Amino acid sequence: MMEAMCRESKMASWSDLPKELVEEISKCIDTHIDILRIRALCHSWRSAIPPNFKIPKLNFPNNMTEGYHEISKFYLIECTVYLFQLPHPPHTAWLVKVVETPDRKLEILNPLTNRVIKFVSDDKRLNLQDLRISQVSKSYHVQRVLTLNHKSVWRFINKILLIWNDQNNHFSLMAITVQDHLLCFKSEDENWTTLKDASSKIVDISVYKGNFYAVDTYGETIMYDPVLFNQTNVSSTVKILYSSLFNEWVVRNDWWNQVGSCF
Repeated sequence: MMEAMCRESKMASWSDLPKELVEEISKCIDTHIDILRIRALCHSWRSAIPPNFKIPKLNFPNNMTEGYHEISKFYLIECTVYLFQLPHPPHTAWLVKVVETPDRKLEILNPLTNRVIKFVSDDKRLNLQDLRISQVSKSYHVQRVLTLNHKSVWRFINKILLIWNDQNNHFSLMAITVQDHLLCFKSEDENWTTLKDASSKIVDISVYKGNFYAVDTYGETIMYDPVLFNQTNVSSTVKILYSSLFNEWVVRNDWWNQVGSCF
């Protein structure tokens, strides 16, 4: 008993770690939510790690906004899907989408319906230490806002995904337009390139193990490499369709079920 107490007394506290070591640990973190969680451990860690997650500074294509009136402004909106899970049995889990609005506020949405989840009380606070939190995906979309009336907001680009190689400073983008067309852009390009014909309606895109994936309303899933955007068919189309709207929901729901199985 005495020996066990001596061993326990010799154990150092996490807060006693040197600042230099904490900074090195923070360099291994690749998600914003993990930055927030690690800063919540103690005061010394908060002072050693900056709150803002460092992302590469990239020259995004600007030809998408050409031809629009000067009274319009365009905002790149960040969307992150998280898996919240209880640390104890029955380990109930929730998928939520967190969106940062143009005025820097955060909204929580249902990732399947994109409907805003409203809390009953504004006094509710979420303690990140009480949950297991995993980042499932991160994407962006472009909103067009009239400067004369900030209530007039249009979705301009439905979804943008980024793959960045920090070794050669090369990046690749994949996007879905409001017409559900699939586009790509590489760091050496000057304009967007359409990947599929106009008749193809893309339901969703994702990044998995360093490659882009796209799924259309017929259930066809295609993998694209981020360098040359060569395509590889992963799954074939669904042969029986009831309606385009119903099928799109089914495909999107199955897509998220596959994502959820990875966690």
